[in-house]
Amino acid sequence: NGLPGGYTSTERFVRATYLRHHLSSSHNEDINLMNCFKILDSVSIPQGAVLDAGETHYTQYQLVMESKERSYYIKPYFSNQIFKIKLTEDILSKNEMTFLPINHELKITSIQ
Repeated sequence: NGLPGGYTSTERFVRATYLRHHLSSSHNEDINLMNCFKILDSVSIPQGAVLDAGETHYTQYQLVMESKERSYYIKPYFSNQIFKIKLTEDILSKNEMTFLPINHELKITSIQ
């Protein structure tokens, strides 16, 4: 669509690259993980924002891989939670597909 901050692949790639090179890195892995998700938030497509040939396209989930721990962090579209899956030897040695439960719900913590 060519709008500033648009949803074309090129616009999203440029935005993610810019942010990646300008965000401060930290020795705190939690901060680095959150920064990864902030970058992904900036390039995610909200449901209903992109319609192509009658089909709605949106970011169904965000995924960050941490290679040292062999872990994946997943944030589904319909949830504000981040789920961690550690790729253990048990999981990696299985011959069949493994399905893991992931909640697709909004979690709100009341502070009153």
